[in-house]
Amino acid sequence: MAGSKTARAPRSRPELRSAPAVCDPRETAPEFVALAPEVQAELRLGWRESDARDERVRFLERWDRKRGMLEAWLLVGFTELCLYGFDWLHLFAASALAILIGEAWWRCRAGQMATPAIAASASLSLQMLWLVTGHGNAFTLLTSTSFIAFASAYLGLRRGQRGSE
Repeated sequence: MAGSKTARAPRSRPELRSAPAVCDPRETAPEFVALAPEVQAELRLGWRESDARDERVRFLERWDRKRGMLEAWLLVGFTELCLYGFDWLHLFAASALAILIGEAWWRCRAGQMATPAIAASASLSLQMLWLVTGHGNAFTLLTSTSFIAFASAYLGLRRGQRGSE
């Protein structure tokens, strides 16, 4: 009977059916087991809401970190691009510096005062490096540092307002 098809009954695995569906280790605590079922359901709902809130906070922290790096990269990269054109050395150094500035903003939780201080001091150090190595001049040191200080002061104001939203 090679042509006949017989339907097989699915095999059941008793170890899978009898295992309790415990997802949260807190549910095995004796205090939790002693509670009434409706209280347990309420507690599980509260745990799920708390976990969802914690995940949302982690997501917003990651987003704030990425946004700070992007803002710093646009600020420093645009400044270096305007001053030196498409010089790869300057753009690479500006990108690396911008990542460090964005990370410092995020780690320090920089607001209205710390944001321009971090950005201006980092920009000043980069422009001093260019001046010492002969890749820059005093005019670019003054203009770029002052532009980054003023622009990052606005970013700091926005960062401070975002914290209260």
